[in-house]
Amino acid sequence: MRHPQSNHTTAMLVPKLNTCGHPEREHIAKGMCRACYDNAYRAANPERKRAQGRSWREANLEHARAQARAYRAANPEHANEQQRAWRAANLEHVRAQGRSWREANLEHARAQARARYAKKKAATCSNTTSK
Repeated sequence: MRHPQSNHTTAMLVPKLNTCGHPEREHIAKGMCRACYDNAYRAANPERKRAQGRSWREANLEHARAQARAYRAANPEHANEQQRAWRAANLEHVRAQGRSWREANLEHARAQARARYAKKKAATCSNTTSK
């Protein structure tokens, strides 16, 4: 087919079909729909996507924190499981933070220890009965 004002021939536009398994979705590139193309791009460029995510978080810190708080409030079991897994994987770091806090808050740490001891002592004493 010739373009009326040109010597070049132009091809008829034929809609491309997705080969990703989603023929009902719009073709974006490389035979894929948007979701499949994005997934393939993330898999091929993990460092770039991580850097992009860090950059977005820095630029939108308050929004990111609000999203995290809302997710933890809506999914407490999952949040607790993640925290337990992180603490188990970083036990030495957790212990070092605890030591550092106790050194910086010595009086508060001692008060907590006294309260814990008193609670434990009260629990063991209440089990004894006199005749």
